[in-house]
Amino acid sequence: AARAAAAVEGRKIKTLKVLFGEGRATASILLWVGMFGTTLMTYLLLNWLPKLLVNGGFSKTDASFVQIFFNVGSAIGSIFLGWMMQRKPRRSILFACYLGIAAFLYTLTLVGHSVVLASWDVAIIGTFLLGAQYILYGLTPLFYRTETRGTGSGASVAAGRLGSATAPQLGGMLVAAGASFGQVMESLLPVTAIS
Repeated sequence: AARAAAAVEGRKIKTLKVLFGEGRATASILLWVGMFGTTLMTYLLLNWLPKLLVNGGFSKTDASFVQIFFNVGSAIGSIFLGWMMQRKPRRSILFACYLGIAAFLYTLTLVGHSVVLASWDVAIIGTFLLGAQYILYGLTPLFYRTETRGTGSGASVAAGRLGSATAPQLGGMLVAAGASFGQVMESLLPVTAIS
């Protein structure tokens, strides 16, 4: 639509200029890294959490129960974080999400075989993880002019899709290499820091 409007006015929109021009290079790259890392963690946990929990000593039934809490926490928590951003938008909320992800990924390695603790832990991870992802979706258009927001947002979403495609393969490689439950969770900490 932006290209069509520009063509009517005799202008040509150049994708690279939209993404990197007018001082947007750093913002675009940071958004892409954040989207890639956040979506990678989301899909790795969605696809591999039950298997990782079973490898960590949980029964299949308990692992499935814990996975439900990840999804419930994601849904409820992301709505709450979205509401917070709507009321008083602050970058510190996004920063708090990543701190929360890192803290609770680490504490997940410490819960032992407690289904209750693991359930609460993954619910909080889901809250922060999906909350961060949705906050990034909401912030991305703010970095681009109105007529080019589709291009900028689309590029960020594409980076996230690459993360979602990479996650199942990465999880499979880690499990096949014999990585323990704790090692896989701890391997996500640098991703959290970079995101």
